[in-house]
This record gives sequence, structure tokens and C-alpha cells, in this order.
Amino acid sequence: MASASLKLKLLVRYRDIWFVKMRVPKDVQATIGHKVLTKTTGETDPVKAHRKAEPIIAGWKDMIQAARSGGKTALQLRIATARAQFQRRQALQAADPDGYGPDPWEIVEDLLERELGVVASDLESEALGPEPAPVRRLARRIVEEVIGEATPFLANKDGWRAAADYKDRQLAQAVRDVEEFAEAHPDLTLEDLTGAKAQAWVEGLVTDPLKSLTKKTVQRKLWALRSYWEWLQAHQIVPTERNPFIRLRIPDRRTDSRKEPVERAPWAPADIVRLRDKAKQQDDAALADLIWFAAHTGARIEELCRLRATDVDLDGMAFTVRRSKTRAGQRTVPIHRAIQDLVRRLVADAQGKERWVIPSTAENQYGDRGTALGQRFGRLKTAMGFGPELVFHSIRKTVATLLEDAQCPEGIAADILGHDKPTMTYGLYSGGSSLATKREWLEKAVTYDQAAG
Repeated sequence: MASASLKLKLLVRYRDIWFVKMRVPKDVQATIGHKVLTKTTGETDPVKAHRKAEPIIAGWKDMIQAARSGGKTALQLRIATARAQFQRRQALQAADPDGYGPDPWEIVEDLLERELGVVASDLESEALGPEPAPVRRLARRIVEEVIGEATPFLANKDGWRAAADYKDRQLAQAVRDVEEFAEAHPDLTLEDLTGAKAQAWVEGLVTDPLKSLTKKTVQRKLWALRSYWEWLQAHQIVPTERNPFIRLRIPDRRTDSRKEPVERAPWAPADIVRLRDKAKQQDDAALADLIWFAAHTGARIEELCRLRATDVDLDGMAFTVRRSKTRAGQRTVPIHRAIQDLVRRLVADAQGKERWVIPSTAENQYGDRGTALGQRFGRLKTAMGFGPELVFHSIRKTVATLLEDAQCPEGIAADILGHDKPTMTYGLYSGGSSLATKREWLEKAVTYDQAAG
């Protein structure tokens, strides 16, 4: 095995596959049941393996912390062990009905006595009073989980996550939303969950002054929960006729609980020139080039940062956006005459296996290359005194405004910027504007000569 040459020291390689390996501290080895934790990333690429390893290690650290503090997660580890023992005992007895051995309930009783000091036979006793005490409720829940009569809400999370066909960022957010619901209902099982409980949670997200989430955010969370529940239904884990996360009412948010959202504005052309020049003065050539590239194309930051040299046609002076947030965004854009020398230089300087046109050494866990450059742009424009209504995406608004001021037909502008066509005739039937037409309007409308002067 060879250790990874990454900051993450817990990656090891075996037969070209990267594994995560962590030694369990001695004080929790008995609780967790392992001295070393090992899990494959399934990746041969160390960068992708690094990305997959981070959440695995974070989960292990949470488990170790919970085991040390005697928290719920440590208890759930014991429950999982007891359930496995119970099921194994059932299988052995089914294979050999005349065999002798401890009754499966002895496993449950031992668990209760060790963890809660409660004897299973006392659960039905009235000694604790007519209303179940908290310890009694918890003990009953443990028994139900171990013998399979109650299912923790997150018991099938890993199966759903592995099967979900979402982009990395979208999946990570959906998992967080599902986990957030579970954290708000720590003792809730799939059997106990009702639409009324889900509705109460939704209302709390909006009316609680510490949360006060927007309707759009609540809808996103419900989408994740519905996805999880539908997976459970598809695998016959929950009834197909019941989904507690549909037909829920999202109340209006209190208008005074948060500031009004900032409306984005376009940059003045002269300010874009100032931004580029300031980036040059600060020796941030990559950011200066990115600003000027965007200013003459209207492309999104990640579209430019994901552009490879092979996506650029220097003979035809155009580039193809293959990775965009929308289908309409996948388009061919003419290279404005004002940046042709810039693009030639960037293509000539492109290095590495991917040959990215915009150089960047930073790539986040979702493969986004523009995040670090966007943060540098944010610091630059803030230091120059510009407010929150002006961001990198505002450059795209500037290009759109310049095209409109030049009376560019909306369909052609949409083809340049990668927007959906505004009408059915163009949007459904048109094959798109020609490269020559797009170049004509782009070079006619988008100019910073006077601003630069």
C-alpha cells in the first residue's frame, strides 16, 4: 500500500483503489467494536478519492465523539449490534429448530440492563406510574428497534443516498436536509411519522424567528424528504399509500424577520474596466483575464472556469460551452475581436491533463473551479467600495444590457448568453442563430472602448 500525497493522511492505495483508513482510539474500541475502520472510496483518481473520503472521515469522527460522550450515536451502535445478534440467532434456530442456545430475547434484556438499567419484563409493570416515564419510553423503543417493530428514520439513509441519481452538490444538500429533519425528531420512527408531525415541522421552519426560512428553501427540504420517502416506498419499507411529506401547507414568512433580498444590478462598463485594472495591479492575472473574458461573452463564471483548450476553435474564433447549469447554456459563443489575443494566450498557456483555459489551483469538493476566483473577485470589489448588489454574475447582466441597448433581437441575445428562447416559435422550432450573426451583434453591442478611455 502507498500513502496518498494529499493533505488528507488517511488515504491509502491498494491495487490502484484508494481506501480510507483510520485507527480507532483505544478508549472507544470496545464501544465501536473495531480497532481500525476501513472503507473503499471506489476511486482510482486521488483527487476524487479525497473528495469522497472527507464525509466518511467526518462521520467516523462524529461516531468516536458520540461514543466518548455516551451519546445517542453510541447507543445506536449497541442497538445495531444487538439487532445483528438477534437476527443471527433467529437464523441459527430456523436452521436447527431442535438446537439449544440463549433465547433471542436474552440479547434484548441484556442490552436494556447494560444501557438503561431496566429489566425488559418490567416494561409492562405499573410500578413506573400510569404514564410511561422517559426511560420506559426509550427502553420500549430499543426493544422495538431490536426486534424489528420500529425503524429509525435514518435507518435506510445510506441505501437511498447510494441510489440517488443527483449531482454531488445536490445530493449533499438533500442528505443534509433529511438529516436535519431527523435531528429535529430524535426519537421518531418511520412507523410513527404522520403528516401532522411533518406539517408542524414545516410551520416551525417558517415561523420560528431563529429560522424564518423562505418558501423556496422549505420546498427544497420537502423535495429531499419526499425523495427519501419515495425510495422507501419503492423498496416496500413503508406503505405505498402514505407519504407524510405531500400536500403540506407552507405558511407565509414574517416579513419583518429578515432583510429583503438584494436585487442584483449590472455593472457600469467603466467599473468593469476598473475591476480588471485593479486585479492586474494586485498581480492577480488569472482574475483580470477572467473578468475581461466574461465582459466580452456574458458567460457564467463556472462556464469559463470549466473551459478546456480543446473547447476553443482558434481558426473559427469561437468556443463551445459543454458544461453549464442549463441545457440552453450548452452553446457555441463567438470570440469577440477585443479578446482574441487574450484567448490565444490562454490556450497556449493551458497546461496539465485537462488543459483548463482559466488557470486555478483550487477545486472544491463538487469539482467547481470558479469558487476560489469568485471569492477573490468578491474581496476585490468590496475593497473598491462596491455593494452587495454587484457580484461577478452582474457582468453577465452588463452584457445583456449592452445587447438590449443596441436593439439586438432577443432570440439572438438568448443564443449568445445561453438562455431559453422567449417564444415557442424560436424556442421550439429554431435551430439557433448562426455564429456569424451572433458575432455581428456581440461585437456591435459589447464595447468598452469609451469606458477604457
